[in-house]
Amino acid sequence: MGNRSCHSTDINNNNNNTTNNYIISQNDDEILRHLTCRDAVKAKELSVISFPVYYPMHYFVDSFNNKKLYFSVGILSKFEQDLLGFMIALPNYTEDEFRMQFYSEPEKALINRFNSKIAYIASIAVHPKSMRRGYGTILINALIDACMKWESKPGAIFLHVKSDNEKAIKFYEKTGFIQDSFIKE
Repeated sequence: MGNRSCHSTDINNNNNNTTNNYIISQNDDEILRHLTCRDAVKAKELSVISFPVYYPMHYFVDSFNNKKLYFSVGILSKFEQDLLGFMIALPNYTEDEFRMQFYSEPEKALINRFNSKIAYIASIAVHPKSMRRGYGTILINALIDACMKWESKPGAIFLHVKSDNEKAIKFYEKTGFIQDSFIKE
């Protein structure tokens, strides 16, 4: 595996144009912004306490570096810069030669149903101490808002959730998702 480097501009400098390119919205306490590879360590730490699967560091670095392939946003506390939640999505999750081998039959059917115009939430996490504050909804709405601005607008957004994660399923249904299919492990 080759070395990966961090390609981003320091958003904490005084260049307002650079800062504005990363910040989506903010209030007195939190900032919703695009993530950079400098956020990878915090995102990995949050993923360890949030997901039952292991994500290597390069998953975060690659996702945060490649703005053409990934939509990655996070909510950070304004003063401590703690990562309260994050989302990594693929805005153009389509059938291609490389990824096709990894798709399940229900995924292929969903892609076909929407003429290859779907977005996929690969990861979404909110810190356990920050749950029930609306951060998950903010992250999903940031993706929906972005989808509406993209030239190739997806017809659907999908994600995977473990069937025994009732709390997550209720949250996703509350935000407008419907159960489409089940994939056996």
